[in-house]
Amino acid sequence: IDEPAAQIVYEDWFKGHDVQWTTWTDAIHFVLHGEAEITYWEPPDLSERRTVTATAPCVYLVPRGTRIQWRVLSDEPFRKLVADVPNPGFGAIAPPVGG
Repeated sequence: IDEPAAQIVYEDWFKGHDVQWTTWTDAIHFVLHGEAEITYWEPPDLSERRTVTATAPCVYLVPRGTRIQWRVLSDEPFRKLVADVPNPGFGAIAPPVGG
């Protein structure tokens, strides 16, 4: 879903492939399957490190400006829907149907 108010993406992440990111939008993560360890540093100074575990089903918010790292713990994929608010403007990867 790629609308001006939000972009919603479907992600599958796999054990052994850690993901790091710094957010520039608020992001709501809906975990559908699997388990991951999440380490994050919140703005404004990113000095305090916190670690939590997310196990499906759950939902969590990643505030704008957060530095974050995911490490998948489960053998099955860590599957989630992510709603970025507002739309960060990455654009659709696939061309529109009929386009």
